[in-house]
Amino acid sequence: MIQSIQKPSFIHLRVHSEYSIVDGLIRTGSLIKSCVDHNMPAVALTDQSNLCGLVRFYKAANNAGVKPIVGADCWIQHEDESPAKVVLLCKNQQGYHNLTELLSQAYLKGQKN
Repeated sequence: MIQSIQKPSFIHLRVHSEYSIVDGLIRTGSLIKSCVDHNMPAVALTDQSNLCGLVRFYKAANNAGVKPIVGADCWIQHEDESPAKVVLLCKNQQGYHNLTELLSQAYLKGQKN
């Protein structure tokens, strides 16, 4: 018996929610509903330098059968170079701990805009 190969699903790896005040708009419930409606198996929430919507996002995604991917959009800068935006995604619990440490240090030591 030959099994059919399914086309890969789209997984959005950079979504800003209402917790990204400058450029986010979507509420967590609407995001997860949209993922379900479009048969997206997973989605990443990557708000601007924060994890404020994480608990609500994680619970809603799990309850809907959508894999939640935790992350954040961050600005990094090395010495006198121009800052660059990077998306940091957590692969596992250690990655989550590393991200929370990076974000905490950014807030404690000051962020430059």
